[in-house]
Amino acid sequence: MCTPETNLPPLAQAASARPPCPAGCRITALDARAPPWESGRARLWPGLAPPLSVYRWLAGADARASRARADVEFAERIAQIHQESDGAYRAPRVTAELKDSGLRVNHKRVERVLRTFHIVGLHLRKKVRTTIPEPWATPVPDLLQRDFTAQVPNTKYVGDITYLPVGTSHFL
Repeated sequence: MCTPETNLPPLAQAASARPPCPAGCRITALDARAPPWESGRARLWPGLAPPLSVYRWLAGADARASRARADVEFAERIAQIHQESDGAYRAPRVTAELKDSGLRVNHKRVERVLRTFHIVGLHLRKKVRTTIPEPWATPVPDLLQRDFTAQVPNTKYVGDITYLPVGTSHFL
């Protein structure tokens, strides 16, 4: 029977208090995902018992906790490889290092753990700057004052032209 203040059965109420993340890790994508009883279906039909997926979600709590613990251990190993490379390695090279050490691992799992634990490698590519303004050019005044909403149709037209060819070889 659902209680009127939460519309959840007692079993679901007891499980809604999640245990803290093991080993002081940051919250993972699996932990941050809302339980099934907080879905749109519960909001559409309040007072109804949650679907069977709630009980499946509750039954999988041990599997999610063990996966989180395994991810923490895996992240420690990845952090060690990342530190040995002076912070240069990203997902492909970390995956190759793990495979060279004899561990069977999928690149998607490595990417997920790197993303979850905020481990970032070096980005060596130089930023490309495509438009270099002339130093003598005066900036164009902002006639709309960044207000692009029109009260009446056909009163404000806005466009952005970076390169406009003029003649055969010059750009405006």
